[in-house]
Formats: sequence, C-alpha cells, structure tokens
Amino acid sequence: PRFILAFIMHLIFVELFVLFESILLIYADNVDDFSNLISVIPTHFNATLMSIFFIHQRKKIWNLLKKIDGISQYESWIEQGDGTKLNAKVARIKTIVKIFFYSSMATIVAAATAPLFSDTLPLAMWFPMDFKSNRILFWILVLYQILSAMVFTPILVLAEVFPMTLLCFLTGIIEELLERVKKVMENTENRLKELR
Repeated sequence: PRFILAFIMHLIFVELFVLFESILLIYADNVDDFSNLISVIPTHFNATLMSIFFIHQRKKIWNLLKKIDGISQYESWIEQGDGTKLNAKVARIKTIVKIFFYSSMATIVAAATAPLFSDTLPLAMWFPMDFKSNRILFWILVLYQILSAMVFTPILVLAEVFPMTLLCFLTGIIEELLERVKKVMENTENRLKELR
C-alpha cells in the first residue's frame, strides 16, 4: 500500500511535473524562455530518473543504511571513548543535509509568494487548460506547483547528498580503523618491550 501511494505521488508530482515543463519547451516563443527552460529541465529529468532508481532499489538502500547505522552505533566504540572521527563525519553530513534542505524550502516559500504580487505561476509550465481566466483553477495550479516542488526538493537533496554521505561515512570508518590499528601496534610494541 505505501509503495502504491508513493508510486502515484511520484507519477502526479514528479513525472507529470517534468512532462508539463517539457511541453512548454516546445511552445517557447523566444530565446529567453527557451534558455530558461532548457537550463532547468535536465536537472528535473535527472532527478526523476534518480528517484525512479531509488524507488526500485529502495530495499537494498534501506538495508545498507541499516547496516551503516548499526556500525555507527557499535557499542565498543562508545564504551572505549572511540568513534569521535566517525561521529564528527556523521554530524558534518547532518549539517550539510539540513543546509541543503532548508535552503531549498526557503526557495520554495519565496517562489510561492510570486502569485501574490503578479498573475503568474511560480514556475513556468504548460497546462492543457486556460488558467489565466479562471482564478480558482489558477490557485489550484499554484498549489499543485508548490506541492510538486515540496516533493521534488527531498529528491534533489537526497540525489546530491547520498553519494557524499556514503563517502564521508566510509572515510570516517577508515579513519577509525586506522586508529584501531595504531592502538593494536602500540600495544604489541609495549608487550614486546615487556617480554625483553
């Protein structure tokens, strides 16, 4: 049931969104509109493909994240006071995700105020009906665009941050492993000195 709901939301708020944007590209009547659209559409198309990939690979990604969380919560690191480098990497990742996410949401809120000051939609998009003469339809489409942007924002943030998250986490684990190896080498050297 959750998968079906996610699929329907993806279809309505992501794929339809990109389709309406792409159709407007065909109807662009000047170079300025065309260049504005051609600069945004590949990003949205890429995010659509990445989100489809995430949907199909969600179980593998979820299992990987559970394993990573299990490693980061490993009790012996906490008991021995180790894990500071890994915890620092995780804290850095959380900060970066928050910065990306909140700046994206601030952009959406700023774009949502555009229809209050002018009779234009927040985003340039083609619709199969005349919304300029019907105010109710106009505000329904404004709401659709805002909701679509709110669905798109986490997809774009995750698409940008997910690979970096894995790399930061792996470097943290490698640094922790190097610290452990150092301690093992020091302990081994100390024991060899004691035996002599």
